[in-house]
Amino acid sequence: MSIKKMFKFEYILNHERFLQKNVFADTLIFIIMKSVILIFSFCFGSIISIFSQTTVNYPEYFILIGIANEQKAHNNYDSAFVNYKKAFKLVDYVFKKDLEVAIELAKKTNCDSLHNIFKNQLKGIEDGIDTDYMLKIKKLFELDQKFRNKKYRNALYYYTDCIADSLCNKNGKKFIKAKLRCEEWRRIDSTNIHQLIKLMGEKGFPGERLVGAKGAEQAFFIMLHFDYDGNNKILEPYLNKAILSGNISPKNYAQIVDRRRINLKEDPMYYVIPFGYEKLTEEQKKEVDKKRASIGLLPVSKSQTIIRKKNSIRVIYNE
Repeated sequence: MSIKKMFKFEYILNHERFLQKNVFADTLIFIIMKSVILIFSFCFGSIISIFSQTTVNYPEYFILIGIANEQKAHNNYDSAFVNYKKAFKLVDYVFKKDLEVAIELAKKTNCDSLHNIFKNQLKGIEDGIDTDYMLKIKKLFELDQKFRNKKYRNALYYYTDCIADSLCNKNGKKFIKAKLRCEEWRRIDSTNIHQLIKLMGEKGFPGERLVGAKGAEQAFFIMLHFDYDGNNKILEPYLNKAILSGNISPKNYAQIVDRRRINLKEDPMYYVIPFGYEKLTEEQKKEVDKKRASIGLLPVSKSQTIIRKKNSIRVIYNE
């Protein structure tokens, strides 16, 4: 091969390599830019949609959050984040624990803009809390818990067993002492709930946005323990309004309803307290799941694990 041809061949070879490198570089830049655009669109579009709320729908909000948490548990972060954003669009208040998860998902999906927005939103949650209301609920809860101990529980068990036993000495010291403790317990539970109802009339239902997450949970326990409202006549109007306005979680709402029904020896409605669930037919279970969906609960099989022991049932809620 002549010197001239060799130089020409080398020039062509180098030129092709140069083109290949540039094509690869251009392709790489295109892929990177496309990814950036997709992330930007994913986040920027989300910002617009999240703040363009349509109508308030808390049951649907809780359903979407439940589905998203299941997706997150399987490391499907993109889908989980999409459902969180859909859920946020449906409500006028986002729960603290849901914001915390959304912040985590925004970080995992590289959505810095929403990550910062959610963090700021989380910081502002406590601004709307009525501290005075929260402290009053705390005091009522402390009084409520005073009677949730072994001494008072044993008194209740003995008293109820003795009432049912015709041979039990109802004039004995043990029975009288147990009766007095049960009466004290009942009086405090009744006083607590009437104090809480009075506060609700003045300040509104004690949901998270008004008294914080801890205050809302304490108020729930005070309402749960008001078993003397056998058919829920006193609390029902407050609870029905609260479940639609996002001031009580579906699980807490259902637990109060189911507990009252069980106390009246009726079947649970939502089976968050799953007494008798194993006896239901498949058709009956489907009906239960429809009722659960109407308040924002996922089907029993997806939202709770039921562990049966010899004399008890333990429920683990998949939250």
